[in-house]
Amino acid sequence: MKTTAVDRLREAAPHGLLAVLRAVLTAGWDAQAVELLLTDYSMTELQPVADLPCSKEPVPVQGPWRAPRSAVSR
Repeated sequence: MKTTAVDRLREAAPHGLLAVLRAVLTAGWDAQAVELLLTDYSMTELQPVADLPCSKEPVPVQGPWRAPRSAVSR
């Protein structure tokens, strides 16, 4: 049985998720760099999730690509 990218992400421990995501994207899609951004509940900023124990400064959510609040709250 072949292990898929989704399987690998589901099996990853929370603290290892970024490393697994990087491995999947670099191996499967030749990504040069991978950065994971998590949004806050109000969807006002994105928090970069860096290699522990460091993290970067939050990035404000701006721009026309932002989903309308009604689409997110469903």
